[in-house]
Order: sequence, then structure tokens, then C-alpha cells
Amino acid sequence: MSMLAKIENAEAAILELMLFFIRHSLPAWPAKLSTVLEALRQQNPQLALSEWAKIPLMGETGLMEVIVSYDYGFHVLDPSQEQSHFQRLLEQAMHAINNLRLYVRSGVNKPLIDIYLDVKS
Repeated sequence: MSMLAKIENAEAAILELMLFFIRHSLPAWPAKLSTVLEALRQQNPQLALSEWAKIPLMGETGLMEVIVSYDYGFHVLDPSQEQSHFQRLLEQAMHAINNLRLYVRSGVNKPLIDIYLDVKS
């Protein structure tokens, strides 16, 4: 697999994660993730990884701490199902970025991940 394939895989994963928030009309995370997406679209993996490193993952306002609930602006019938859906999209994005990082930094060529789409269930 080529660098281009790794970039496209990471781009697709980040885009699906962004679409999750867009579908819920929550613009803050897509705005933060847009710099990563733009760097991937420019086929600049070093910049994309640098921008990804600026995204808060842990802590009270981290991406990994997103809770699907009405209190945070999510309007869903089954919050636990939507939380699982979000977790799958987040893990997908993190795996794709990590695969890109491994390829860029050490040449390790892990398989591309299958992209799980953000579709309203």
C-alpha cells in the first residue's frame, strides 16, 4: 500500500467522524478536526499528524470524553446506541491516524481499515 492509500484511508475516517457531529448540528468538533482533514487533502501527512497532535483527546473536553446525551446537544432516541456508534467512529479515526503515523515514521505497512460509515440508524 502506498502513502496515498494511507492518507486517503485516514481522510475517510476523519470525515466520517466529522459527519457524526455535523449530523447532530454540533459544529465545535468538526471545526477542530478540519485542520487535520485539510492537511490530509493536501496530501501532507506530516502536517496532518501535527494537527492531530493538537486535538485534545483526554480530559474533560477531550474527544475521547464525548458523551452522547441530551444535555450536550444530542437529540437521539437511544443515547447508548449512539454512544456506541460514536465510539466506533472515533476508534476508526484513531486507528487510521495511527496507521498513517506508523507508515510515515517507520515504514510499517499495516492494512488499511475498513471504513464504517456514519449513517443515521
